[in-house]
Amino acid sequence: MLESLMGEGPFRSGIKKFMQKYKFGSVTTPDLWATLNEDADFDVPKVMDTWTLQMGYPVVSMEKFYNHAGDEKIRLSQTRFLIDPDATDTTTSPYNYEWYIKFDFLSQNGTSGSVWMDRGEAVFDWPGDGSVWIKGNVGHTGIYRVNYDVHTWTALADQLSNNHSVFTAGNRAGLLNDAFNLARANYLDYSLALDLSKYLSSETDYVPWRTVSTSFSELDTLLYHRPVYGLWRSYVRAQVEEIYADLGFEDKGGHIEKYLRGTILSLACDSGNNDCLDKALEFFDKFTNPATADDIPSDFRNLVYKYGISEGGKADWELMLERYLNEQQANERSRLMYGLAQTKEIWLISRYLDYCWNETVVKSQDFFTVLNYLADNPVANPIVWDWVRTNWQNIIDKFGLNNRLFGRLIPGITDTFTTELQLQEMHTLFEMYPDAGAGASGRQQALERVQSNINWLKRYEDEITSWLEANV
Repeated sequence: MLESLMGEGPFRSGIKKFMQKYKFGSVTTPDLWATLNEDADFDVPKVMDTWTLQMGYPVVSMEKFYNHAGDEKIRLSQTRFLIDPDATDTTTSPYNYEWYIKFDFLSQNGTSGSVWMDRGEAVFDWPGDGSVWIKGNVGHTGIYRVNYDVHTWTALADQLSNNHSVFTAGNRAGLLNDAFNLARANYLDYSLALDLSKYLSSETDYVPWRTVSTSFSELDTLLYHRPVYGLWRSYVRAQVEEIYADLGFEDKGGHIEKYLRGTILSLACDSGNNDCLDKALEFFDKFTNPATADDIPSDFRNLVYKYGISEGGKADWELMLERYLNEQQANERSRLMYGLAQTKEIWLISRYLDYCWNETVVKSQDFFTVLNYLADNPVANPIVWDWVRTNWQNIIDKFGLNNRLFGRLIPGITDTFTTELQLQEMHTLFEMYPDAGAGASGRQQALERVQSNINWLKRYEDEITSWLEANV
């Protein structure tokens, strides 16, 4: 961020001076700021202290308005960004959670500029070039989110749908990232964030897809047990259909193309793309044949193992178990461990859980990894939750209360919980075993997360359902 504020030349010159000046001495942060200040056209210590001496980062809200003379203006305001709209911020800051922000922008018709927000609001002229939108935080080098007014969000969504190449891949990813996180935080209607995502059927770059896949995964988790889940899967499937067809289920291309393919294959198979699922099972057939088991590209293995086991039965699961027990390579052993956790057969899930006590099958250091892999399987999650509560004291006896992995167990299992009953079950467990050890903060975080999930469904499910019914 500081490099973008100063410019590449002055920033690098300042860093070289700093390293030369203090090469044989000890330094403090003010020493760095003072040296960089010699090459900057703004007060580096004053600006950077607001970023390094207080927690979090801001969201800048942009509002278009007309002054008394009828001139188009833009008003910028800032507040600390909190992802949970129901959170109570009890922390304090020497700067009252206000930042010095250099807000840079680019208009639809090419006008660019910047304005400083001096720990408060700023007002500047709407570009007089006939533009219907401006994009803030160009390049997303600033550590802040931008929330536009409804008119501008709609114009940006229209621009993406009509010609998304007007924006760089980084700026497209930034728009998607801001929109879905602002929606989660209740700054923005989900309908606007989803409108923004409609252009994805034409997107071919990795960065936007990687960014939106995180938001889609979160929505997938929260909607999984809801009536609208089928519509949600249909929407995602439609968005990835074209790029999936272009990339194919084959191992080729440079590393960026391979990263993109991995993201798209996960989205396609998870959303029920039949061709993707068929190809995954074809690769799994190779796994079942010792002569071709090594022919599966490493980039595909997690996906192939997941769907091969989830769609297979006892024979497939036991074959993978045998391979797991004999595998010496750590990465492949981890992939097989993950694959075993993807079964939909309840009795195989129970069998895998029982193996957690048998160190000849599941090593002690892999105990919590297996539980978390199983917890990520929607079919297995409630079984794991029951098993963990039943065996709580046994787990304590085996690992001790201060085991850090034990401390992270509850958040890993309950992260997808969305009901009051599940929340009450958590409270009951914690009341039965009040000594949390290393899991004290994990328990609190888990309770807050589940309550947030419950509140999210109450607040957004109807809106998302209405949008999907109108657009799928």
